[in-house]
Amino acid sequence: MPPKKGILQGKKMSTNHSSYIPEAERVLITAKKHPAVKKVSIADIKQIRNGEPRMSAKPYPGGGIRVVVRGRNARQIIYIATSEVDEVTQHLLLDWKKRAK
Repeated sequence: MPPKKGILQGKKMSTNHSSYIPEAERVLITAKKHPAVKKVSIADIKQIRNGEPRMSAKPYPGGGIRVVVRGRNARQIIYIATSEVDEVTQHLLLDWKKRAK
């Protein structure tokens, strides 16, 4: 799936990688819109066995969140730089659960 125009643009996006899995799109949009987020960096995509989509978010040293988005057959890591780790993590998890319904 080609990226939607504008998602990977802007001052909050670090574009080391220019592709993302479809399940990560909502996380990218939500993180980009949150006022406490300073930078969003897309990391690698790894092919994995089939399974249910899910997301996990954990703090990482240096003031940020490491988000792992698992799609049907791939997983992607997204790093989010923020000073409000708990607030942003809760916001991302609530948005993911809302989307899953």
